[in-house]
Amino acid sequence: MTDAAARRAGAADQGGMGYLESLPRKVVVVYIPLAIFLFVLLFPFYWMTVTSFKSNEELHAYRGLDALWIF
Repeated sequence: MTDAAARRAGAADQGGMGYLESLPRKVVVVYIPLAIFLFVLLFPFYWMTVTSFKSNEELHAYRGLDALWIF
């Protein structure tokens, strides 16, 4: 049995998060879903803040993505 196979077998026996040892797997399993969750969670607060500083003309003008920024 190779050293890597022994580590995988040991991690499987211990349970827990041993399967997250490699960085790409950790990014896909933990960080990308966390980033999506935070974006969905924080976007309404961003939207409320941006729209509170807009004038009435900017609020009713829909020119592409201009609704996302303050000019």
